Amino acid sequence: MITHLEKYIKVITNKNVKVSLHSESGLGDGASMFSKYLASEVEKFNGNFKRALRESLKEIKNNAKIKGIRVNGCGRLGKAPMAKTEWFKYGQIPLNEISAFVDYASSTANTKYGCVGIKVWIYFYN
Repeated sequence: MITHLEKYIKVITNKNVKVSLHSESGLGDGASMFSKYLASEVEKFNGNFKRALRESLKEIKNNAKIKGIRVNGCGRLGKAPMAKTEWFKYGQIPLNEISAFVDYASSTANTKYGCVGIKVWIYFYN
């Protein structure tokens, strides 16, 4: 399958390309996976950010690799007439240390009340 994809890309671009796949097994393995999952949960619960966050954190809290997590949700949260921003923090997040292994991702959830922006920072043990 991968060699077929490499050949197809080579025909299109006229350059040699090497394709490798990396799979993430759990929800807490990366911030991008967690932010997309949280966005889908917010869409499912129609903009109820706190409920979606509570449901998704049950699965990620017991992960031994995670030292801290920080989640930002902004938009019309909970059917509010005005947009607001809510932060949630669990553990520690050293955002000013260069040597810390912090993974960041953002995604957007489209609800019937408007868009909700979600940003996720996950701090892993080194």
